Amino acid sequence: MGESLVPFEDILKPQARRWLSFGGILVAVIFIVWTSWAWWQRGEGELAPAAVPAGDQEIAWLMPATALAAWNRFVEAAGRLSRDATSGVDWATEPIRCHGHLDIPEFALRWRGGRQRLWVRWYKLTSDYSADHWLSSLLQRSPPPLVIIGGSTSDRAAELIRSLSQYRQQFADTPALVLTTATADEMELAPGAGLTDLLEGYPGRAFRFCFTNRQMADALVDFLAVRPAWLPERHTWDAITWRDDPYSEDFANRISDALRERGLGWLRKSVVPYSVGGSLLPGVWERQVIEEDLIATWAQERGAAHVLILPTVERVARRVLVALHQAAPWASERLTVVIGDSVNFNVLCRDRRLLWPTELLPMRILVFAHEDPVRWPAESSRQLAEIALSVLEGLAMLHGQLPHGAAHIALPVGRQTATDDLVLWEQILRAVIHAAWMIVQAEASPTAQTTARPAPLVGDGATFLERLRSYRDESGQAFFDSRGNRRRGSGEYVIALEPWRQPNRLTTWSVLEVWHSHSLDNEPRRWALRGRWLLPSDD
Repeated sequence: MGESLVPFEDILKPQARRWLSFGGILVAVIFIVWTSWAWWQRGEGELAPAAVPAGDQEIAWLMPATALAAWNRFVEAAGRLSRDATSGVDWATEPIRCHGHLDIPEFALRWRGGRQRLWVRWYKLTSDYSADHWLSSLLQRSPPPLVIIGGSTSDRAAELIRSLSQYRQQFADTPALVLTTATADEMELAPGAGLTDLLEGYPGRAFRFCFTNRQMADALVDFLAVRPAWLPERHTWDAITWRDDPYSEDFANRISDALRERGLGWLRKSVVPYSVGGSLLPGVWERQVIEEDLIATWAQERGAAHVLILPTVERVARRVLVALHQAAPWASERLTVVIGDSVNFNVLCRDRRLLWPTELLPMRILVFAHEDPVRWPAESSRQLAEIALSVLEGLAMLHGQLPHGAAHIALPVGRQTATDDLVLWEQILRAVIHAAWMIVQAEASPTAQTTARPAPLVGDGATFLERLRSYRDESGQAFFDSRGNRRRGSGEYVIALEPWRQPNRLTTWSVLEVWHSHSLDNEPRRWALRGRWLLPSDD
């Protein structure tokens, strides 16, 4: 019986200490979470449009919060203009203020020798901050923005137009609206109202810097019309559209209209209910369209040329074409696929090994660009590439295949980034600068060159609108038509990628061509070769 009894309070003490420690930690965690939530709510509540200093003006850049890459390219375009002696403007703020991680990134431009600044601010669109929320705050502030830049898609453009048309009834002076890449000709601007011309929803105040679906379709059909070897012998073109993708349906309809106007044939459409699917394997409905509508029909015309209109994004287009080539490799040899502007130059060139491998996609591809995608500083490399390609093509005719490794001398473009978005942002900024500053040409003297001196920034939206409407491009031609759409013939680009498979080899080469058209409305369209390169698949 030598055991000693332990008092009850001595047993309780370790357990009490553990419970007290756990309780303290829990209270600390709750306090930290509550403090963080309160701080976040306070910061969200304080987010509002920035003030505009006296005498300055503002451009409101209304884009989603995920558009960081687009904002960086926009800032890069502004920096290029500030370094261009012909633009007349200088950078007027610290570079740190335009970093995209800020709540409202901003920068300012100033006319050289002047003091007034033109502010550009990114008001980010999120689930909490819609376009209507920002517009309401901006229009109640004094002064309101001179112009709203937005509309990267047709749906976002329609949302901006709906809001601005409503505020037009409330405010006497609403800003101009600049649409970047919204290509739809018509949209439903009110429930049940049917399709309406997109710019007519905000008449006289909306300006589009991209080409419309109708203009793109007309340019692509014109490009194909002068290449009879690529056209279907029975004048029947095929198309695949998706019901949940308004762009695909609208673009296919515009292609159909262009075919009828030119008498080149008719369009046979296959409709897929939805575009949800993987990156390489088509969905059930897409598989059915490929097998029953396309291959079953083309099998009766083996060896004939075919044109497939495929207006969809890169991921969907890739899986459809991979499946088509797997099921009918004989059809890929004389197949031309027209995609539109939903696949850009980077996919076909810079990122082709990851996104567009020609071993799996050995068919000719045509895409559209709204500006020059290959405006790189070194023009000598383009000329070298064209000479090298001509030499290699001659060697291929003699030996039956391209010499392995020799094409690297023809590849100054393989890892370059496309410039069409950068050129488009520069075009927008040049137009806004033209409209914002009342630039007056000084009188020329016999001994001095003509110089430009700036007047103050415009102080009212009406003057800005009038000056923006009269903007002219680099060739001196009017940039907009009477409705505010970009004028036909003001610089369409077509990118053609044609794979070239070597006999008995897995390796493929691709000839990449960029074609440019620039003409007046009443002139026939003429196409000029902008550049031509050879892209090996194993670079």
